Amino acid sequence: MVAMSFLSGLLFIVISSVYAGDEDAMMSCLELFNPEGIEKMCCENFESFENINKDYEECLKEDSEEWMCEDFQCILKKSGVMQGDTIDEDGAKKFYDTLEKDYPKEKSLIERARRECLDDKYQSYPPEDSCPAVKFYICNYINAYLECDSWKKLDVCTEMAENAKKCKKTLDG
Repeated sequence: MVAMSFLSGLLFIVISSVYAGDEDAMMSCLELFNPEGIEKMCCENFESFENINKDYEECLKEDSEEWMCEDFQCILKKSGVMQGDTIDEDGAKKFYDTLEKDYPKEKSLIERARRECLDDKYQSYPPEDSCPAVKFYICNYINAYLECDSWKKLDVCTEMAENAKKCKKTLDG
């Protein structure tokens, strides 16, 4: 849950910097990352993204209260996406290929992440001073959530689904 709190904070920075003048769009995107909805795992077709987090416990430093660059690097290195301090585009492509094979129901989610996060596109994600691992992780997280097409039938999840539609429409502009 520490990861989700940290990501929510980073997502606030991302969305705020992109939509500083469009408050409605910003709010629909921010509401998408409602901690209660995240805790309830509202998006039912999120297994592939959870695959990225399988090394969460091992990678999070014991003394960390929030995720640091090294934590994200650890996860992405274990997934074959990072070599040294840089994102390995070939490794990321192989990782996406494996996800598509292992999670065929999530093809659109994975394709969106591939389309929006490869070819250094992840570098445009704030915060500006963050390391490539954080930017790549945030890029994948945001784009995976926006492509969710199966939501649990709970009030908080219905609200998140509506906000996802609004946010996606704004981002795809």
